[in-house]
Amino acid sequence: RCVFDAGARAALQGQRDDQMLLLDCLVRGENHGVMGGEDGLAVGVVWDTLLDPISNGTGLRVCPRDHARTSRSPAIAPSAMLSQPVRRPR
Repeated sequence: RCVFDAGARAALQGQRDDQMLLLDCLVRGENHGVMGGEDGLAVGVVWDTLLDPISNGTGLRVCPRDHARTSRSPAIAPSAMLSQPVRRPR
C-alpha cells in the first residue's frame, strides 16, 4: 500500500511503451492522477485528484468494482473501465 502525491504535477507519468500496475494505493494531486503509458491496470485504487484521474490517451484500465474516488475527483471515463472485474487472489 502506498500514496502517490505529486502536488501540482500529475502523480504518475508514463512514457509511450510503459506498463503500469497500481494495486491498493492512493493517487492524490492537484492535476491528473496518471498521464501517459501504453498499458496498465488499476485495482484497489483511491483517486483524489482535481483533474481527470486518468488523462486522455493513457492506456491504464480500472477495475470497475474495486476503486473509489473522493468527492473532489471527477468520474473515471467509461472507456478506462474494464468490462469485467479482476479476480483477486485470496
